[in-house]
This record gives sequence, structure tokens and C-alpha cells, in this order.
Amino acid sequence: MKMKEFISIVTLCYGMALSAWALCLPPQGVIDGSVLNLMAQLLIFAGACLGLDVYIRKVLSERTKEKGGKRDDE
Repeated sequence: MKMKEFISIVTLCYGMALSAWALCLPPQGVIDGSVLNLMAQLLIFAGACLGLDVYIRKVLSERTKEKGGKRDDE
């Protein structure tokens, strides 16, 4: 398992555990906005680690091939 995948899985597990724990705190059944905000950030981070960089590399490589091997910043 690669390090990015491991970090993503740990981050997702932490976020789910935090959300479940927040449901048990008083008042029960209400999740505070800060917990939701943290969960959203954790999901974005995990998504970036797992697949967003792969998608960006794919798009950039396709554009590079279309331009004859030259990148935009060259």
C-alpha cells in the first residue's frame, strides 16, 4: 500500500469516527458546524490524495500530447 493511500484511509476513518462521536454528544442527533467543516476538509484531503492528482496528471499529459510535447509554462 502506498503512503498516499494509507494516509487517505486513516483520514477517512478519523473523519467518520469524529462524525459518529459528535452524534453521541449532547444534544444528541445534532452535529455542530465545526465538525461538519472538519469532515468536509478531511474528505477533500483524502480525495486529493487518492485520485485528484491522477486526474490532473492525465489531463495535463493529454494537453501536452496535443501541443506536440510542449507544456504551457515553457
